[in-house]
Amino acid sequence: MKILEIINLTEKLNKQLDIIIRMQKDLLKPIMTDVNYIPVLYEEYMKKISPDNKDKNKIFIAIAYLLYNPASFVKIRMEKGNLRRAIANVLHVTPSNVSIIFTDVKILITRHKGFRNDVQVMYDSLIERLKCAS
Repeated sequence: MKILEIINLTEKLNKQLDIIIRMQKDLLKPIMTDVNYIPVLYEEYMKKISPDNKDKNKIFIAIAYLLYNPASFVKIRMEKGNLRRAIANVLHVTPSNVSIIFTDVKILITRHKGFRNDVQVMYDSLIERLKCAS
């Protein structure tokens, strides 16, 4: 009967794995794709964030990647390209700086509840604004 137990367990695990894979695909699907909208997004963001917030660039980078490339949060290497350049342009930094800051963001968002909450609050606020605009 051990074979039957192994088969049943394997079937259960495969079903759970299918559910997890579907959830992951949904969560990692970008909400936005047109990077030409980054300056508008940044402008809206700057209206909402305190000018004294020392993490404002990090929070914006987190939000931009959540909207345009959420899979970057689970990948080891960050994709280079238009998104990184668009973020660099609005922040007046180099694309390399965006990569360096994003490495910090990934650590902060997983280890620091306060930072994660700041990102979530600002993300929700911008999403609400985007919904109203469309």
